[in-house]
Amino acid sequence: MGNLTAFGRNAVLQSGLPATLYVEAHSADPTDAGTVAKLTGVARVAVPFAAASGGQKVPSAGTYEFDVLAGQTIAWVAYFDASSNGNCYAVDQLDAAETFTGNGKYTLTTQAISIN
Repeated sequence: MGNLTAFGRNAVLQSGLPATLYVEAHSADPTDAGTVAKLTGVARVAVPFAAASGGQKVPSAGTYEFDVLAGQTIAWVAYFDASSNGNCYAVDQLDAAETFTGNGKYTLTTQAISIN
């Protein structure tokens, strides 16, 4: 079985992913459907992505924040093609989970979507 080259991975990412994805916060692995462990009361955040490079797409420059309610833990994110409902394109475990004792904001940083 052949492996995609860097050019091939970039081409697949560019043609297969919308330029903007809507990121949703989860407390555990959301599964391929993106429906498990969604944080209550936390809206999806629109994140524009830069052109694919090195076999991955990273968010364009900017800060992307979730308003998180007290008592919730954000540990995973899921990437969708719509601000509600839609199709789940990818899921990713965060480098470190964060638990909120009071209402607060979680800032999403350098999460990337890649093809290995």
